[in-house]
Amino acid sequence: SSDEVVVSVFVPVEVYNTFSPNGDGVNDEWSIDGLERYEKVSIKIFDRWGQKVYEERSGDRVWDGKVNGTTVPVGTYYYIVDLEDPIEENQTLTGYMTVIK
Repeated sequence: SSDEVVVSVFVPVEVYNTFSPNGDGVNDEWSIDGLERYEKVSIKIFDRWGQKVYEERSGDRVWDGKVNGTTVPVGTYYYIVDLEDPIEENQTLTGYMTVIK
């Protein structure tokens, strides 16, 4: 007899907590590694007063640090990332990031 086994290795989700959208070509965008395996992703980013500055639903999954074409001020921002996993249970990631120059 014989059998077949498929082993899938997934990249863990890694959220970076600092970026600098200053146009120098280094760390100009905030992104999350490991999102490729998720079909549906919702990303929301808020300023320190709780105002939503960014929202993305299964699109680019990258934030350039801009709101209405203007780069946000240096400071701390908070995120909520909802992941809909077709295999495991859905996950919600929360945390903060710092925008620097």
